[in-house]
Amino acid sequence: MNQRKAGAILSYLSLGINSIVGIIYIPMLLWFLTKEEFGLYQLVGAAIGYLSTMDFGMANTTTRYYSRYLAQNDKSAQENLLATCAILYGVLAALVFIVGIILLFFFLPLYTRTLSAQEITTAKYLFFILLFNLAISFPSNIFTAIVNSHEKFIFTKTLSLINIILQPLVILLLLSRFPNVLTVAIGHTICSLLVIALTSWFSFTKLKVKFKLHQWNGNFVKELLSYSFFIFLVMVVEIIYLKTGQLILGALIGTAAVAIYSVSVQILMMYRNFSGAIFNVFLPKLSAIASQTEDMTEMNKIFIKISRLQFIFLGLIFIGFILYGKPFLSLWIGTDFLPSYSCTLVLMAGYLFVSSQNIAVLILQAKNKYAPYAYIYTITGIFNLLISIPLCKMWGVLGCAIATTCCLLLGQLFAADIYYAKTGIDVKEYFNNIGRILPFLFFSLAVGLLLKLLYPAKTNTVLLCHIVLFCLSFVFICWKFIFNKYERDLIAAPVQNFLQKGIKYVKR
Repeated sequence: MNQRKAGAILSYLSLGINSIVGIIYIPMLLWFLTKEEFGLYQLVGAAIGYLSTMDFGMANTTTRYYSRYLAQNDKSAQENLLATCAILYGVLAALVFIVGIILLFFFLPLYTRTLSAQEITTAKYLFFILLFNLAISFPSNIFTAIVNSHEKFIFTKTLSLINIILQPLVILLLLSRFPNVLTVAIGHTICSLLVIALTSWFSFTKLKVKFKLHQWNGNFVKELLSYSFFIFLVMVVEIIYLKTGQLILGALIGTAAVAIYSVSVQILMMYRNFSGAIFNVFLPKLSAIASQTEDMTEMNKIFIKISRLQFIFLGLIFIGFILYGKPFLSLWIGTDFLPSYSCTLVLMAGYLFVSSQNIAVLILQAKNKYAPYAYIYTITGIFNLLISIPLCKMWGVLGCAIATTCCLLLGQLFAADIYYAKTGIDVKEYFNNIGRILPFLFFSLAVGLLLKLLYPAKTNTVLLCHIVLFCLSFVFICWKFIFNKYERDLIAAPVQNFLQKGIKYVKR
């Protein structure tokens, strides 16, 4: 099994375990923390999220250029790139810490109306710990880029899997002794340091990378920063889409509303991550293709293949949440968070189309045609920021979700897709495929609604049976009407392999 395929499998395994861990972890976190403390943590985290964009997209930039030099087997260029990026990362780490300290004095006064004096004090300490965590993580991004460029996805995904399991355990263990919101931030920092240490160790000892500044090329640095700038713009807009709601709700309503919206964002992040699991796995491959040919045939094959799988899988989750989201929220974190249901559905609807096309963004990065997309995304992000405030005043938590989804669909399904088509990405074939898939997704929804109507889920056991039957019916509908040969083989091959090994074991 090659590294790319193994990385994709481990990515989805990590996502599955991450979802399970999240389902267990968040209720336990809320057992140690109050709803307001949880909301405060999310509020400060949203502010730190804006500072995280000061990475300026250097991780993706390093991966793109380093993958190109690996394909060309240019050792000198590899060493010079890493040394150059290390200097830039050092400057960025210092800059983010300085900007963060300055921001601390301007950020918290905005919330004196909705936060108590004790919450303001706690927020200051929380901000500083998370800022430190962010600053030390910046230089470590270069090692992640190195490992990804070498396509050592088994290591990166296994490490991610270990961190997913270890981090909640460390935090909950610390909370059992020190039940305070600051403990959560300290636990995150401890685990971050461990991941940084292991990734840098692997880069130096296993990949034998060298950092050597052969020359300081001002034009090359300008090219790096120019490429990074547009990734940075999109990162800022991503934060606007995902974090601004918490900041606005915290200022206008309070930390309880932040907690409700944060639950929706947590679910949305898991939802988006299912589509993004194989995102970074393909960047080195696409960068190598772009460095060798201008022909789009192979890239479009990857685009259609991956976008179909993403849309089908996201469709399953979206329909499942429509059917079973309310009882899931009640069982998971209690009826106090039921307002998150409608908010989550609105956000999921927007990201169903956006996330299923995210492989196109990688193609733009690989071909260095990312700038216009960044401008499109930035304009819609600013518009989202402007309309979120009045919609929040009108409809509260739901208003923030509506603003985000409307702007996402406006930017993605119109402006971005037009640009994709101009760059040679086969958007028409994408929509042809989606058009053939959508009717059967609606049919799956109808099957689920009929099942609920005929056999109401009055107990948790019946609810579980409903979910299992719905998933089985969805797989059957996909197998019969949606899947192409590649998708059938993708499922049939491992099943057949498993059965053959089972038969051989029984015969022994």
